[in-house]
Amino acid sequence: MHLQYPYLAIPTCNIYHIRNENGNYSLPINEHPEMLIGTFNKILEYTRPVYLDLYHFFYSSMKITDYLVITGTSFNDKGINSIIIDWLSVSEVLNKDIKIVIIHPCPNNLRRSTRPAIRRSVFENSQKKYFSIIPKSIENTEWNEIRKYL
Repeated sequence: MHLQYPYLAIPTCNIYHIRNENGNYSLPINEHPEMLIGTFNKILEYTRPVYLDLYHFFYSSMKITDYLVITGTSFNDKGINSIIIDWLSVSEVLNKDIKIVIIHPCPNNLRRSTRPAIRRSVFENSQKKYFSIIPKSIENTEWNEIRKYL
């Protein structure tokens, strides 16, 4: 069965309740792109295929990571934030030499809009030597600039 656009999604945004142009339910297939977006529903989707794999890979990688370069985020994803917070806590207990470089064109706006838990863990501990911000967009940042902070 080959599915064609346009799809009509019902308001739950559950991909298993997508109807094709004939009004029949259609299962998602891999040939079409998926995007995980949202504010509060995103964390619930982490248990779905592909997202679970990516989330697990991120979680596992953080166990062996000493350097973290962050860009293109608003720090509003509780699932991702919790992994970063845990990584910071474990690194502090183990006295690991870690570094975080955040690349963002408007650091003050980012600080204000960041969720409270990650704000406390990262931004309010910014006096620690592991934390740096490059006040640029990623498109205007060179690797040499990032390396200075790592």
